[in-house]
Amino acid sequence: MSSSMASSRLLRRDLMTAKSSADQTSENVQRPSADFRLSVSFPPLLSLQRVEKVRVELAPTQPPEPGLVASRKSPLEVIPLRLDVPGALVTPAHQEIEPLLHGPAQVIFYVTPLAEGILPAARLEFVRSGRTEAIDLPLRARSRRRGLWIAILVMVPLLLWLPTVSPSLARGLLERRLLLWLPSDLDVCHLLAHLAQNAYSFQAHQGAQNSLSFWSLVVLPTGTWAWRLLRRLRFRVVHSASFRLPSTAKTNTPPPLLMPLNEQELAEIGKPR
Repeated sequence: MSSSMASSRLLRRDLMTAKSSADQTSENVQRPSADFRLSVSFPPLLSLQRVEKVRVELAPTQPPEPGLVASRKSPLEVIPLRLDVPGALVTPAHQEIEPLLHGPAQVIFYVTPLAEGILPAARLEFVRSGRTEAIDLPLRARSRRRGLWIAILVMVPLLLWLPTVSPSLARGLLERRLLLWLPSDLDVCHLLAHLAQNAYSFQAHQGAQNSLSFWSLVVLPTGTWAWRLLRRLRFRVVHSASFRLPSTAKTNTPPPLLMPLNEQELAEIGKPR
């Protein structure tokens, strides 16, 4: 009686193990694939000899289907990445990004431009399913001319302040002196002298009353700083075409309702009949 019970339990275990293996094989064959897309976020205008960040994100195009993966990390193929920017130093040169079915995965490259102007053929290369593909990145580097900007921000308030010091030139004297200095046979010189006289007269009277020189000294640096900050915060994003990465997940959990045999039952099965 006990021998028959043990044999039936062994038979049930064999049948359930075979069924579980068949279910796992069928699940792996019919398991749906996941569609992904790479996104590259970068500042289109880089500063010369300044470290900039280029973010690469790999995210599923739509939420994963129920039962596709339950763990935090998916066992999908790791994608190698290489950021190639001629005329710039890229650190690190190579990285790998592991797809996640429950959300985006991200890596960061650090780019330091060494040349000014357009950085030609800048691209992000990645390998999937044995094929190499690339995403073109329109990058451009510019030098930081801080000395020129400082000179402009100082000269403009100074030029607006000078007419308030010598208001005597506002009564036509500036135009006459300019005509003595400029070639008198050119009509354009008369026009320029007249425009300069009007601007000087306006600044000597209305400009002085409204403190234009002072407000230019306040507004110009503030506006320049805000403009440069907005350019620094502005990022451009380019995307790759959607591609499919098949899942290779395998479940290693034991089949349900499996009851192991004890030593007595195994001994009874092993007895000669």
